[in-house]
Amino acid sequence: MYDPREGEQQDVSQSGLALNGVMGIVQLNVGNLQKWFAGQIASDTVFGDSGVNALNNGGYIVYFSDRRGLRLAGSSGVGQNQECATVNGSLDCGFYGDNGNVASNIANGIPDTAYCTAGCTNSPGDEAPSEELFDYTAPGQTTPQNWGAWLNASTQNLTPWTRVTAQQAEDNPPIFFRRALRLADGQLGSLPPLATADCGSATAGGFTVASENPVYVWGNYNALYSDVNFGTTPATFNDAGGACHVPAAILADAVTVLSSNWTDGESFNSPDSPGGRPAASTAYRMAVLGGTNASFLRTNSGTAHDFGTDGGVHNFLRFLENWSGQTLAYDGSMVEMFHSVQATGVYKCCTVVYGAPNRAFQFDTDFNSITTLPPGTPRFTDVNALSFQQDLLPNE
Repeated sequence: MYDPREGEQQDVSQSGLALNGVMGIVQLNVGNLQKWFAGQIASDTVFGDSGVNALNNGGYIVYFSDRRGLRLAGSSGVGQNQECATVNGSLDCGFYGDNGNVASNIANGIPDTAYCTAGCTNSPGDEAPSEELFDYTAPGQTTPQNWGAWLNASTQNLTPWTRVTAQQAEDNPPIFFRRALRLADGQLGSLPPLATADCGSATAGGFTVASENPVYVWGNYNALYSDVNFGTTPATFNDAGGACHVPAAILADAVTVLSSNWTDGESFNSPDSPGGRPAASTAYRMAVLGGTNASFLRTNSGTAHDFGTDGGVHNFLRFLENWSGQTLAYDGSMVEMFHSVQATGVYKCCTVVYGAPNRAFQFDTDFNSITTLPPGTPRFTDVNALSFQQDLLPNE
């Protein structure tokens, strides 16, 4: 899929797509995972034992990491590379880089490298990766060819900001470290652990997804928009017909919500026009712990007033569609923990990335009770000694 927030440096329409926004997706069908945990999908040579033997401590935690395309700094064929960084004296991989996105002074509208000498997650002075001499196999061909030659580029060195056509982006795998997880088929009643959740039962458990990569949530998740009652304050997210919600959370580098109307084809065909990516009203019920983009100084009055910020709490969940006239119903809890190190595209609105939804955001009161927190919720116990007394026995 194409993510214009990652691909576009500025909120300005351009021809083609930037390679930085071409995301390689691993899609997890949450409904099928629920069936596997419940033993309704037979074991086979690929998955091995049945999911009923998976560890269930009041629910399940799925951890996801995809580092395909990750290259160590200094490896063959790599120019400046921020996919691995030196952090506290040791090599730490899984980073990507901010310098192609942020600026110390954007009077000319062009990101620069000065900001990251002091404030970014990557090493001082490093760009997002600029890799060289990629080979690819074009559709219908068996002989790998050089990307630069195929693109008729003046140089064979490709950068994340090299622009390609929709067909070139769609027909070939990502060539940079652009990997993400997408959760699909996660509507009300589909989340693990039970194939048919028992509404109100303590055995319903919960489901947490944790990933060092960005996560996209496609369509209704742990809720159905048609079952949300907006006539109450706050709105009521109803369970119905044996289809029940469970305590749910997503912990990731960044979380982007895609409506039930999203298609990958539209993301390639309308990379710079949210109007070609129309959303539909969709509901989500989960806690989200993730990152925001690095902020920088806005000095150009010609840019949007909030360009240079992380977009604020109402943009903590990231959008890629035209939500105009549609409602995004969210029941959960948002926790910002860090600057994202893979989804480093800065907040921008509203020319090429998204059109704002009607935001029906509220806190899920289930999270007020420790018994209905999602599995793996970070917690601590604080013991305070308020007083003490000494008991004297008769023989003392």
